[in-house]
Amino acid sequence: MQIFFLVGIKHSGKSNLGSYAAHLLKSDHTVEFVDTDDLVKIKIPRMTIREYYQREGKEAFKNLEFSALKAYLETLLHDDPTIHIIATGGGASDNNQLVTLMKSFGTIIYLNVPQETLFSRIMKGGVPPFLSEDDPEGSFKRLYTHRDDRYRQISNYMIRLYDCQTVPENGKLLANFLRNLIRSEEPCQEISLENQSP
Repeated sequence: MQIFFLVGIKHSGKSNLGSYAAHLLKSDHTVEFVDTDDLVKIKIPRMTIREYYQREGKEAFKNLEFSALKAYLETLLHDDPTIHIIATGGGASDNNQLVTLMKSFGTIIYLNVPQETLFSRIMKGGVPPFLSEDDPEGSFKRLYTHRDDRYRQISNYMIRLYDCQTVPENGKLLANFLRNLIRSEEPCQEISLENQSP
């Protein structure tokens, strides 16, 4: 069994690319894709994640996110050959117990997208609650700087992605890299995938 956790700042494409890569890998492997948001929703069926966050607060949500992922991972069998690809929430980097859990179970891959690209994607839906209405760009820059630094620290690998590539193109890039990790019999070393971009 191999487990790959996809991490990254909100709107970096973890769910879309993870799902697409899993689809491509199914031609050669037994693959299961899971989004931690879906695991969390199972535990709070009568409200949305945003409603829960606003009602219970950040710490309660971090504990819920941790317990939901831990419960899922504990159902997996170690001798199962299934490849598990798990997309995490954008704030996973600030959840220390979640990071420790991911490190103990599998490989963490950071999907890195340029700051300007992410800000543009986020603002298409208006100013979100986690940004300042008076200075959305400035507040996002501070958030990006903090989380980018944190994700670089906790991840085993980083893939740099760009808007000029489509979801299928970026999904294929992720799938090809995962194939290399799956086939590798040597202990993985930390590398950047920037040099492996097509």
